[in-house]
Amino acid sequence: MESVVLQPLIRHNQECIGIFYANRTFINNILKKECGAKWSQSTKCWYLPCTGEAYRMSNIKTKTGNVEFH
Repeated sequence: MESVVLQPLIRHNQECIGIFYANRTFINNILKKECGAKWSQSTKCWYLPCTGEAYRMSNIKTKTGNVEFH
């Protein structure tokens, strides 16, 4: 089971959800293609806008890939 940590993140003066985990292609693809997450080179993580919808989407979509959230 893969471990994913969601943390608050400020990106370009906007509140975001930072998504941190060991680099796994299947998680990258889910976040990018299905959740619309973007990669931050400076923080080395994927991120989504800090909205309830984005939080629910990241949890639901990636849980299908055998992922545990912390």
